[in-house]
Amino acid sequence: EQRLVGFGQRGRRADARFTLPSRLDDVAALEAAVTADPRDARAWALLGSWYYDKHRVEDATEAWTVALSATEGGVTESHLVALCHRNLAIAAYNARGDLAAALAHFDAARAARPDDAKLLYEHDQLLTIADRPAPERLERLEARRDLVDTRDDLSVELAGLLISVGRID
Repeated sequence: EQRLVGFGQRGRRADARFTLPSRLDDVAALEAAVTADPRDARAWALLGSWYYDKHRVEDATEAWTVALSATEGGVTESHLVALCHRNLAIAAYNARGDLAAALAHFDAARAARPDDAKLLYEHDQLLTIADRPAPERLERLEARRDLVDTRDDLSVELAGLLISVGRID
């Protein structure tokens, strides 16, 4: 038990930007971590990603929800909050067809990480699916031109929106 607590503490301090569980040993370690510390938001978030990859959507949704509840009231990494909301948005739309929930989760993800260009792009793609008007989407992208300029896919979306509203110049 003491060894697992130490493992969990080291895991929470590690750089998680490129972390994704892929082996059963990884999952066993994460399950041990959440057993030792049920408020380990990072472990829950990673478990959710593994569950979703294995088409265990309900388990993934529960894990990401627990991760978010474990971050409430405490200082946590904004990318973890954004990741959970992003993943919940994708699961809401892809697995349940719940566009309203997906949009709400993307709004929360963008609020947690407003300077994340990938989130801006993915959110815009969902807004396209939601049939939001081109001027509304254009306004969002123009407001964050600094992010648009960092991604080719966002630049292409911006160009298409400019054309669609007649701003060819």
